[in-house]
Amino acid sequence: MASNQQTHGAASCCRNRRELSSDDIENLKRLRSAGVHGHPMKILSMYHECNESIELTKARKDHEREMRNQQREERSSKHELLAEVETGYVTVNNREDWPRHIEQVYLDGNNMMFVVKSLRRLCLNRAGKKTERALAEIASAWK
Repeated sequence: MASNQQTHGAASCCRNRRELSSDDIENLKRLRSAGVHGHPMKILSMYHECNESIELTKARKDHEREMRNQQREERSSKHELLAEVETGYVTVNNREDWPRHIEQVYLDGNNMMFVVKSLRRLCLNRAGKKTERALAEIASAWK
């Protein structure tokens, strides 16, 4: 029984692994000497997709490497930009937290609608008419 499990385990392992022929090994040696490196099976499949041309395989591998590097740089620049934006926000909790050169804040129609929607969203579920009364008082104070 144990030998049957060992045989079955070895068979499933070999089933997942493709054996390399002597031609494949020679092709891999030539590709490696030409500067194409990576997973042997992926390199061989790319080599066969490129009509067994070492030059085309090398060019395709270089192109893929350049694309990965470009994507990596784009991701890192996006992360840096996001970090700058997050640190750029000014937290305003008290009057002392305001920047010193700002003395007054003006709300235009869009900003006022944002304030109204935010107050309704945050307070209406709990306070009901108190929120509407507070909005009416704020609106009368702006006149």
